[in-house]
Amino acid sequence: MKKKSTFASVTLGNRIESLRKSAGITQMELSKLIGVSNVQVSYYENDDQKPGADTLAKLAKAFNVKVDFLLTGVSDNPLDQLIDDLKGLKEDDLELINKMTKKLIRAQKALDLLGNQT
Repeated sequence: MKKKSTFASVTLGNRIESLRKSAGITQMELSKLIGVSNVQVSYYENDDQKPGADTLAKLAKAFNVKVDFLLTGVSDNPLDQLIDDLKGLKEDDLELINKMTKKLIRAQKALDLLGNQT
């Protein structure tokens, strides 16, 4: 089941800019990755122009997301949905979830080791 993320309420340009900044790259670096000028990247991020199908595919590849996510902000990746659900939780709750997750991972690794010994 697809769930709307916080990215669904923003524009395509906002999503491109946010993904670029999350990746820690400049407009110039992104422009080289997708084969357009840095000015063109600025146009995309400011919603002055929309990228064509080929450029959308290159953007999706550069950010390791699906084109659908770029266009809609909706992800079918369970990890993206989980991260979105965790946003806005209190710090204490996040710490508890972190501890529980680490314990679960350790337990799963121990079970995997035991299972490999038979």
